[in-house]
Amino acid sequence: MRFLLANAGALDYVGAMHRIASMVALAACSSTSASDSAKPTIAASGCPVISGAEERFAVGAVADHGVADMRADHGNLCHDTFAPNAVLVMKDGQPTVTGEGTFTGTCKESPSERTYAAIRPARLAVDVNGLAVSDGALGRDKPLTLDSKTPDKTAWVHLVLLDRCGEELSAGASQDKPTTSGCDNVVKLRWSTEMIRPREIEVVAVAPGTCTLDVSYLGATGKIVITVR
Repeated sequence: MRFLLANAGALDYVGAMHRIASMVALAACSSTSASDSAKPTIAASGCPVISGAEERFAVGAVADHGVADMRADHGNLCHDTFAPNAVLVMKDGQPTVTGEGTFTGTCKESPSERTYAAIRPARLAVDVNGLAVSDGALGRDKPLTLDSKTPDKTAWVHLVLLDRCGEELSAGASQDKPTTSGCDNVVKLRWSTEMIRPREIEVVAVAPGTCTLDVSYLGATGKIVITVR
């Protein structure tokens, strides 16, 4: 009897150890999944929130982040290398954001792991950031007025991705041009050739008229009203 009880106790102990090991393994898997691609939570305001993110990228963007250090050349110590997961994949050799959530990055010069957020853009804002005419105003979603008699006096606009609550999202190193339509007979568009400003457009007057320039980028759309006297 004493022998049977001892064996029973040993079996209970072994079974308990197996259960504990299984629980630890499950906890580890859950923790890894959450840290790899945590989905954004929605605040009471309806805004997407991912706490502790180094930068917020738009879904569809090519991720790129320079770790700031004013002692380094150009103010960046290094550029992070990102770990692919359910949110970020390598597409044509570029780290491309494909869904909402989080991903991580690190670099040799600054090995601490950093977390990045990926949020789907809801709108494309049009910022008027340069005017060579007296009419009009600088700012977001302002109408443009140009003069066909002075086509050298142009305006500059910059396209900005926003989330559903109007917070800006980064397009990273994405170099594709947004698509535009609606003003071909009224103005001519000259895209910036600078790599750091691929979504900046010079607007040149062509002929009198009023039109709405529709713009689209990474699944988000926006518009600006343009009048040429």
